[in-house]
Amino acid sequence: MRRTRFFLATLLLLASAAAFAQTPITRWVVMGGFTASKPEVLLDSTLVAGEPNLMPAPGDPVPGLRTTWQAVDAAPTGEVDLRKLDLPRYENTVAYAVSYVYSPRELDVQLLVGSDDGVAIWVNGERVHRNVVRRGFVLDQDRAKAHLKAGWNHVLLKVFNGVSGFAFGVRVADASGHSIPGLLSVAIPPASLTGRSTGKPATIASVRFEPVAAKTRGRTTVGLKILATAVYLDKPPVPRATMVLTVAGLGEKKEKVPRTLAGSVAFRLRAPEVLRLLRSGEVTLRVEYRGKGQAERTLQYSPSRFLADLFASSDLPEALRELGDRYKRVYEDLQWAEIFTEGKEKADSKLPAEIATAVLEGRLQSAQTRLEREQKRLRPLAEKLKQNTIHLAGHAHIDMAWLWRYDPETIEVCRSTFASALNFASEYPDFVYVQSSAQAYLWMEQRYPELFEQIRKAYQEGHWFPIGGMWVEPDLNLPSGESLVRQILYGKRYFRQKFGVDIRVGFNPDTFGYSWTLPQIYRKAGFKYFVTQKLRWNDTTPWEQDAFWWQGPDGSKLLTLIPYGYVHTAEPKRMAREFVRFQKITGLKDHLVLYGVGNHGGGPTRRHLRNIRAAQSVDVYPLVKQDNVLTTMEAIEADPASKKLPVIDDELYLQYHRGTYTTHAKIKKRNRQSEILMDEAEKLAVISGMPYPSEDLLAAWRKVMLNQFHDILPGSAIPAVYVDANRDYDFVEKTAKGIIQKGLAKLASQIDTRGKGTPVVVFNPLSWTRTDVVRLDDAELARLGRVVDERGKPLLSQAKGTTLLFLAEDVPALGYRTFWVRKGGPVKVRTGLEVSRTVLENRFLRAEIDPETGNLKRVYDKVNRREVLSPGKEGNVLQAFGDLPDHYDAWNIQYTGEKWLVGDVEKIEVVDRGPLRAAIRVVRRWRDSRFDQTYVLYAYSPRLDVETHADWHAHHVLLKALFPLNVQTDAAVYEIPYGTIARTTHPKTLAEKAKFEVPGHKFVDMSDGSWGVALLNDCKYGFDARNDSLRITLLRSPKTPRPLHAPPDYEAPFADQGEHWFNYAILPHKGRYADGRVVQAGYEFNVPLLSVVTDRHRGSLPRSKNHLGETPVNVIVSVLKKAEDNDNLVLRLYETAGRRTEFALWVAFPFKNAWEADLLEHADVLLPRLGQKIQLTLQPYEIKTVVLEKP
Repeated sequence: MRRTRFFLATLLLLASAAAFAQTPITRWVVMGGFTASKPEVLLDSTLVAGEPNLMPAPGDPVPGLRTTWQAVDAAPTGEVDLRKLDLPRYENTVAYAVSYVYSPRELDVQLLVGSDDGVAIWVNGERVHRNVVRRGFVLDQDRAKAHLKAGWNHVLLKVFNGVSGFAFGVRVADASGHSIPGLLSVAIPPASLTGRSTGKPATIASVRFEPVAAKTRGRTTVGLKILATAVYLDKPPVPRATMVLTVAGLGEKKEKVPRTLAGSVAFRLRAPEVLRLLRSGEVTLRVEYRGKGQAERTLQYSPSRFLADLFASSDLPEALRELGDRYKRVYEDLQWAEIFTEGKEKADSKLPAEIATAVLEGRLQSAQTRLEREQKRLRPLAEKLKQNTIHLAGHAHIDMAWLWRYDPETIEVCRSTFASALNFASEYPDFVYVQSSAQAYLWMEQRYPELFEQIRKAYQEGHWFPIGGMWVEPDLNLPSGESLVRQILYGKRYFRQKFGVDIRVGFNPDTFGYSWTLPQIYRKAGFKYFVTQKLRWNDTTPWEQDAFWWQGPDGSKLLTLIPYGYVHTAEPKRMAREFVRFQKITGLKDHLVLYGVGNHGGGPTRRHLRNIRAAQSVDVYPLVKQDNVLTTMEAIEADPASKKLPVIDDELYLQYHRGTYTTHAKIKKRNRQSEILMDEAEKLAVISGMPYPSEDLLAAWRKVMLNQFHDILPGSAIPAVYVDANRDYDFVEKTAKGIIQKGLAKLASQIDTRGKGTPVVVFNPLSWTRTDVVRLDDAELARLGRVVDERGKPLLSQAKGTTLLFLAEDVPALGYRTFWVRKGGPVKVRTGLEVSRTVLENRFLRAEIDPETGNLKRVYDKVNRREVLSPGKEGNVLQAFGDLPDHYDAWNIQYTGEKWLVGDVEKIEVVDRGPLRAAIRVVRRWRDSRFDQTYVLYAYSPRLDVETHADWHAHHVLLKALFPLNVQTDAAVYEIPYGTIARTTHPKTLAEKAKFEVPGHKFVDMSDGSWGVALLNDCKYGFDARNDSLRITLLRSPKTPRPLHAPPDYEAPFADQGEHWFNYAILPHKGRYADGRVVQAGYEFNVPLLSVVTDRHRGSLPRSKNHLGETPVNVIVSVLKKAEDNDNLVLRLYETAGRRTEFALWVAFPFKNAWEADLLEHADVLLPRLGQKIQLTLQPYEIKTVVLEKP
């Protein structure tokens, strides 16, 4: 262990000796402990009386905190690692640092600042820098201008930290970037700043060691000069003083100190004295100031430090310079050897002393020989390492919108970042840059066409590679399965059209979890590989797999890589340690590093490229090359070790950011609605025979896809982003509804609608025959009231005000049926639907409401003779929980332990009483929020709806609806994109318990195999199921993120305040979810029947028609559209129950041939047909695309 510290310290000295083109501030007095869930706000908060003019001394107490100010020495480079200090806390906190800086003259300077995370700096009471940012520490990340007075200056720094590293560093340069001789820093406040005498009149500000080499009479001699600077802190005049150097074995050396505020002396040691000093290895030196008051500093000096100081000199004799070059190379190799062998290969602790002795005795050739032996010993290890490769890809993670709006800011960030990458491509022959998101390229094509052409050229030259293949980097839990398909379809089409490339690497490094069905979606779109890193953010169980085969429920596999971050600095030591860990875990020889600064940081920097060059120059190091990610993944797949990688047959659940399933509820609702509208528009555009509006649909899809970006749809962006998103959704809604209305009108115009009454054509967008309610908002039709089918059979109807409801029976699959509204009023018939103040009942279900709480007291499944709710428990219990995350307010759920029940009932009343619909309205209040819920039961269905209007005004509260279900099951089944997943209801492991909030789509189901209950919803995505309790998360109220450029007094508003409308329902059923048609029920709850009122006319089409035959209960036909490249038609189907299924699909459309295709609509397998029937086989959970070739 001692050897490890010894040579790592030596390398640090060697590496840092040339780092003083600027002068670091090395002496600080530091304190910390103030905390906030959003530590960024602390930069602009006055937490200590007197700031920004605080003048603390070491040991001073901090008001309000049980801590004191402590003196800290920065590293030679200027870095202060706050996690090494004794602070009250290190996360979600702010630390203060004060330094007193002496300048020999008045001048304008640059402050070069690094911080983890954000930082603000004041010089002489004036704020000169502020950067609210989350980042890791790197020297010189920011530059700020400041003015220093001659003499003493006061510097105050505040740095906040969210999680992980906590550090800062400040270096000073003159206006032209050079160091400032004579600039000093101390941790004791000088009298000239405080206006009072200090208890310590002087301090020793610095001690430097300068070996001195000379060549005389053909012989190289080396001595040592020790420069000590004392600073007088009290009021002038400066008294006489002496500086004393004490070294064991050498006695004392004394020098008079100049009578200036900063006085320096030099102690000179000749070679024999240095030999005696270093012969025993590390030695202790004491430097004392003796005058008015005393001060002293004790230092350690060693042979390795001596050599580092010596070989850092720029004017060495040639022989000594050659020796220094070899010594630095050997010690660099020894450092890498120890890292790559995990300490098995270590430096000889006697080596520095041997080399130093040889140098001081003039035996330079002997030193060279000794170093040659070390190099020879390391050669086999170097050769072995060169059989491995670290692949580096420059990259900039650019959020399409987050703490800023996409137009103009993201567009301009793309422009500047891409221009910078192109500059590096022209300067560095091996430079490689990868960039995802077709949307970003489209912006460049539209706004900056010349830059876009340069990107295309850089791709041809092998410098630039599109990656990811999606329109944006979307959330991968919340969009529908078809939305994820379109992200790929339109993303890959764009890249193929503009670059001629077929992207095969899925790339979503920052998304908040990954749906289990993604491997199949990716594989069926031509992808072989997947790269992410977000799983390393887990908060419960650390992610352990660096590479693995990710398997979907259908058996599809993706070779998946988890790099160590996606904004890497390419720092060689970090890459080395990560490579060792990666190889130990995977056994692979090829390792990927994604380097570059994201968002406003500009991507790769010169510092990154210097780091890469440094790594490439090391002998004892793997090969280092800049490379396309695809090449890296192909190399990994070709490695025999890849066949032994583990298989993960599950979702990739992120144990973090669970609140993103719920935050910004309105935007999630608009996403769901837009997905449904786009589906309906495409289907009607085909079925109606109208000119297919490809361009309009593409424009609308692009808006939908943009707003599925992983900081928009999850609710983690600033409020202004949602102004833009709602404008985009308005465009989507207008476009899609326009197509739907035209399609319905076109379809109705072709139907023979003659008959008595006003014709109403009802269209079913789903792929099975269904019976459901149609709502007509037409006063005249409501007055007439009676609805009949084509045979004149009266249907159930119910009028209320200007609205007419009727039960449209047996509307065909992806088809229509015509009905007529006549006078005569609703048909009088007993349907078994009954309602009283607290009871709803039909032939299928009985629901009883507790008048004291408004909850469901009892729900009884009359068909299956089962109690739905657990004995003695109520359902639809509205539970409010304190929810105050320590950090990432909009992203995370963190329960405070507070819990409240919403049970203050203001009103219970019957609001609908008819043969078709009965409803009871319950109004409840909790604090300033109001919940207006209507329990609804229809005559034809066992589904109990809860129509909700919430007026929400809570802060840091999460609202759930609880349903304790009388079902004994080990798992709940959740709908996910194009599939389902079963998650345990009895978590045992830490990983299972970490899933205390999980994503789902239109339904969650709990079944014991013979009977079950589904919870449906029309716009919610967050759930939990434990034991018998199934809960849906309705709302939460975090503070929204702080805009990047917000003023200091900005107060972030709380999310989701105000009115919300949403619906959910419970549905008891026989059997498992698939046999109980729960998937279909989820669709029906979200996708209403469409209707158009028309006139009576002749037509070529019958009064009722289906365009698809009935499919097995476990098969859903989700898509009907025109192909992107021709007039062929595209159908998409998926299997829902995990059963291999063979069937013949009848289609009404004329076609020449039917082909199985991939998700990109590339037809490759001819399907057997018999007339209009296509023979299909779906494997368990398979998504299948069928192309109908135009005749």
